[in-house]
Parts: sequence; structure tokens; C-alpha cells
Amino acid sequence: MAYMRLYVCRRNRARRAAAAMKILMFGWEFPPRISGGLGTACAGLVEGLAGCGIQLTLVLPHVTGSSCPLHDDPGEEESLCVHPPNIRLVQAQSLLRPSSPIGPYDTAWHTVYDGDRLPDPVAEVYRYGREAALVAPSECPDIIHIHDWLTIPAGLEATQATGKPLILHVHSLECDRSADGGNAHIHALEQRGLENADRIIAVSHYTKQKIVDAHNIDPDKISVVHNAVSRPSAAYESPCRNNGMKRYVLFLGRITHQKGPMYFLEAARRVLAVAPDTHFIVAGSGDMREEMIARAAALGIGRRVHFTGFLDNDRLDRIYRMSDVYVMPSVSEPFGLSALEAMGHGVPVIVSRWAGVTEIMPHCLRVDYWDVEDIADKILALLRYAPLRSVLRSESRAALAGVSWDKSAQELIAVYNRMCGT
Repeated sequence: MAYMRLYVCRRNRARRAAAAMKILMFGWEFPPRISGGLGTACAGLVEGLAGCGIQLTLVLPHVTGSSCPLHDDPGEEESLCVHPPNIRLVQAQSLLRPSSPIGPYDTAWHTVYDGDRLPDPVAEVYRYGREAALVAPSECPDIIHIHDWLTIPAGLEATQATGKPLILHVHSLECDRSADGGNAHIHALEQRGLENADRIIAVSHYTKQKIVDAHNIDPDKISVVHNAVSRPSAAYESPCRNNGMKRYVLFLGRITHQKGPMYFLEAARRVLAVAPDTHFIVAGSGDMREEMIARAAALGIGRRVHFTGFLDNDRLDRIYRMSDVYVMPSVSEPFGLSALEAMGHGVPVIVSRWAGVTEIMPHCLRVDYWDVEDIADKILALLRYAPLRSVLRSESRAALAGVSWDKSAQELIAVYNRMCGT
């Protein structure tokens, strides 16, 4: 009993310390306007920090059509905002992103929108940095927290303006996203941010090692805080697969080289040669989508491969819940949030051997992304053997019980406290 009282006392002191702490966070996207896992992860962390009493101001690029920067703005932008009283949302007024914005993982130099050519994304990032950093002095933060390369200029300028410590949260590196090493300007910006940050958060040990190898950063400067999911248990209670004789195999993510979509198609061709009634769903968008459609036709499997495009949350839940197998054959996968979401919906998962998600969810089938024969064999095994599916589902469910954004937030707060000397 004395131990329990001591534990509760310490936890309450930690929450009081957290409540007194002010964090200024710079992001690039936030639900419902997202293009990948960065926005989802940012929302989850904000949710967790809010529950732990952190006083947080989240700065995002202004979205065209929003008339007021604060979280209590009524109207069509209300769904973009966060509502806990200790979280404030600010939209940088000078950066007007169109409805189809530059995505956080877009490494193209230009984006075409409504027939007009937008400015260089790197220039937009610097412009956001100059404008958003004007918020910093009036906020009087204890710590400045930024996410990926898009917010590095904002973080550096805010740190210079306030003298406060800087945390760079790395969800993905340019060398992860690109087959050819990527954009040299973005890589250089990442290097600058990593060198100047007082602390680095990596979403996995895999990503931590990538930071060390690609940017020659001291590993002692890097902490690992894994991602989580918001509703694993509720989704798990009511799986609704009633597909008759049909079986659905899901690929969900950006249709880019990094995610290995072509390996998914090659594995699909091999599965269909043995189980011709299987259906394959490719959910998401990306620069390889048209190439993927053409390749499916060339392989003669176009009638069994369904391209959905980008999915909103309701359709995403439905796709997860009708799927029998989820496959993530990523060439490089810092974490793999969609795989965690699939497990939360009771879907057995096949992932690349090095995916960061396997560090907290070991109960999945692992493959080398290039070994399409092995991927096909594992898909067939999961489709054929109900006991194997059942074991993976039950083990994943048990592991998910220890995964939450609240836990991730508490690990993050421990980093904050060390940086503030509390």
C-alpha cells in the first residue's frame, strides 16, 4: 500500500509538472486534412499530451477558406481543430495552402493545382518558417517541438527568437522516401535540423539507426518514442468480415517506391495463379498509381485488383474490416502506422522485416520486400489456415493492450522534463 501511494504521488507530481509546462509545436497537417501518417501521428500525440495536462500551442499552415486562426473558429474548418482547453491551434496566416496541399512526403519540386504551378515546396517550407516563427516570442514556451523537414526552418527561427530548446521529431527521412537518395536540398535541411536540435525523437529504433547512418548524428542525442493507435480495442470487438467465398488482401498507403507497391502486385499474380477468386485492394494515392494500374493490366490481373484512391476515415474503417490479410512490403518503413491500425481491426499482417512497427508488435509475418514468392506463400497461408489467422489476431490483440497515445505522450513528457531539468 505504501508503494502504491508513493507511485500515485509521483505520477501526480509528474502530471503537475506537465501541466505547468508550455510546448510550442509546429506541424504541417492535421486531420481531417492529411496525406499520410505524419498528420495522424501528430493528432495522436496531441491527444495524448492533452490528456496528460500539457499546455500546448500547435501551429499549422493556414488552410484556404479558414477565416480565424483559433481552435474555436466556427464553420467549415471546425473539424480541423483540436478542442481540449489546454490545446490551442494557430494557423499561420501568410501561408495559404490550397485544398490539395503540398503533402509532407511530396519530394517533387512542383505541384500542379487547377492548372497553375505552385511555388517550389522547399521555398514554401521556408516561407512557413519565417511566418510561423513570429508566433514564438508571444507564446513564451518552455520547449519547441517540430515534426520532420517541413517544420525545421520554423523550429530553428523560433529557437533563435526565444532561446528555448528544440526537439526534432523524425517520422521519416528523405532517404526513406526516395529510391535515388531524394532531394539534395531536403537532405541538407534535415542535416541542419538534426545537428541544431537539442534532442531528436525517432519513431523507431530502425529510424534512429537511419539517422545515425545517413546523417552521422550521435545516437545518445536520439530518444525513441513509438507511435500508437487511438481505437484499437473498440475496433477489435466487432470485426465484420462476411465476404462469403471472397477473400480480400489489402495494400494501404502512399503508392510510391518507398511502400513497395509493385512487389504487392507481383505477389498478387502468384497468389491468383493458385487462388483465382482472391481480390486485391490497393488503397491510397501516389505518383506510381497510373503505373500500377497499367502493370496490373499487363500482368492480366486487372479484374482482381481494385484501386480505391485516398480513403476518408469511414471508408478506411470499412476497408480494414472487410480485409482478410494486410500486406506492407515497404522498401523502407520508419514505423508503419497503417499496419498497427490493421492489427487493431483484427487483420493479420505481413510486413517488411525491418519495419519499425515490429519493435512493439512482433506478432506478424515478416518478409523481405523483394521476395515476392515468400510474400505470396504467406498470403496463401493466412487465407487457407484459420488457426494461423486466429493466433495472430489474439496475440496482436494482447500486444495492443499496451499501446496507446497516452503512453507515447508520457514517454515524450519524460524527455521534456529531462530537457527542462525537472
